[in-house]
Amino acid sequence: MLGLLGLLASLAPAAFSVVTDWHETRGQAQRGVDAMADGVAQDVAQSLERNAAVLSRLSRLLQESERPSPVALAELLPPGYPGWVGVHGRGGERLFATATSVPQHLPDRPLSFIRQNGGMVLAVLAEPAPGDGRVMVAAVPLSALRSGSAFMITIEDETGEVMLRDPAIMLGSVDIPVAETMVSRRLVPGQALTVVVAQQTRFAMLGWQARAWRSGLAALLTALVVVPVLLVCGKRLVRDNQASAALEAANRELSRSNADLEQFAYVASHDLKEPLRNIASYVQLLQRRYQGKLDEDADAFIGYTVEGVRRMQVIINELLAYSRIGTGPLTTAPVQTGVLVSAVLGNLKAAISEAGAVVDVAGPLPVVMGDSGQLASVFQNLLANALKYRRDDVRPEVKVAVSDMGGLWRFSIADNGIGIDPAYQQQIFELFKRLHSRDRYTGSGIGLAVCQRVVERHGGAIWVESIPGQGACFHFTLPKMGA
Repeated sequence: MLGLLGLLASLAPAAFSVVTDWHETRGQAQRGVDAMADGVAQDVAQSLERNAAVLSRLSRLLQESERPSPVALAELLPPGYPGWVGVHGRGGERLFATATSVPQHLPDRPLSFIRQNGGMVLAVLAEPAPGDGRVMVAAVPLSALRSGSAFMITIEDETGEVMLRDPAIMLGSVDIPVAETMVSRRLVPGQALTVVVAQQTRFAMLGWQARAWRSGLAALLTALVVVPVLLVCGKRLVRDNQASAALEAANRELSRSNADLEQFAYVASHDLKEPLRNIASYVQLLQRRYQGKLDEDADAFIGYTVEGVRRMQVIINELLAYSRIGTGPLTTAPVQTGVLVSAVLGNLKAAISEAGAVVDVAGPLPVVMGDSGQLASVFQNLLANALKYRRDDVRPEVKVAVSDMGGLWRFSIADNGIGIDPAYQQQIFELFKRLHSRDRYTGSGIGLAVCQRVVERHGGAIWVESIPGQGACFHFTLPKMGA
């Protein structure tokens, strides 16, 4: 089955290409026939118009002189005029002309088309001369009717009578079935004439036949190579599909498990808040009532309990905020990040003053689509960390900047603090991951995990660049509006 599909896959494109090429080649050939018919019709119209103008000038000349001089006669013709003009007597004999190729006897029709021995077709126009029964004759070559063309050209009058059929310029017999030809008919502008141009289909399609043979041979050779390869790859594909199905099932199970864990974290942290609040209240009540009334160990134990409960409350609140980020659809709206950063800096005013820090916001910040509350938590965590992890002997300096990355905005928050060892620059985004003791730096280890989750839900990424002892720069990206 796979081998048959491979054979069809190899031959079908070639067959489609051949059929498409056939239609394009035939259409191009028909357009060529139409263009030839247009050219002949225009050439005939222009030639007859020029002949009529020459005869009009000759008529005026004959009114002035019964037998004009050769010079005067030659001056009737426009410069570069390829035809000739002459006058025939009452008996039809030639009296005088501008060329020796003028027929010795009168044409038998007012308009006729003749082929000279040299192969050029002439349009011949005959009109009576003024006054004495003589006949004026003018002829001009039709440049569109050249020998060696692959077309058969016929000129008919208004009754359908053939005035010119030129089989000499046609390849093959004159009597060709209509089904084997491409035909185009055009009226001659200003004349009661019709030009009919025909071409044998078999000559027009010679190029297509050669290309069709080449395409078919190439497709056959390709099939001879592709089919065995497909048969070999088929078995591997079956194995890969089985492995992929197993992996997809495992991914679905993992996604379900992650969802269950997120729901558990939310429910657990939410349900723990109330009993922990009660514990905190009673422990603080014990501390107020019995501080100094018991021995020193009791005071210390109560203090440890109060501190532990307070720390547990912080962890539960942050865990609850973290679990809320992943639940429910993301509600987005235009967010002015410049206003957002200003509000966050207002919240951190006391921490900035305590640290004696300088915070610089470089340039206007853009408007993005997102959840303003979640994006505020990203700036809040990153700016708070920049102030927290400062060096004791250096005045803290924090810079907020943004740069254009095509379809993304890249936000950067840089500081001159203690920095982060390269070995831990990926781990810091893990939940509850801490690099320092709580005695030195407070915190729950959830802040950067929240930042990563928010940024990734908004379609961006977050990372850090740092040199220990020289500071750190956190970068995160957000899509541009409309990108």
